[in-house]
Amino acid sequence: MELVPHCGLSRPDRGARRRPQGKLIEVGAAWARAVTGRTDPSKPTPPDEEMRAEFARLGVAIEVPDADPETVEVMVELWPAVRLFTRLGTQWRSIAGYSGVTWIGLDYAAVDVAMRRLGAEGVNFEDLQALEQGALGVLNGGV
Repeated sequence: MELVPHCGLSRPDRGARRRPQGKLIEVGAAWARAVTGRTDPSKPTPPDEEMRAEFARLGVAIEVPDADPETVEVMVELWPAVRLFTRLGTQWRSIAGYSGVTWIGLDYAAVDVAMRRLGAEGVNFEDLQALEQGALGVLNGGV
């Protein structure tokens, strides 16, 4: 997965907050899929060797596109929040039980320390929460 800032994407009014923060939720989910090795269920899965062999036995030629890593474009204004979020990978709270790990969310006290130490005090906390929301959905077994 690759996150890239995109200069052509920007908020119509920089002062206005939008709800819901769909792009940030999408980016958080993409990050979680990358760190857990999961795939995006909304995208087609390329056929594996066994499936290709099955099609060949049936005499059906299939064209398999090259697998590109998932690229997510991020508005320039949101890039500082995304960069900070990707550096908070060790600041998650979780509970381990018999049914596995349940991810609770980011440790906000640790996030505050990280923001100050990394000089990211200007990052909007709501943006971090939207990224966290997207990641939690994937980390806890959702899509």
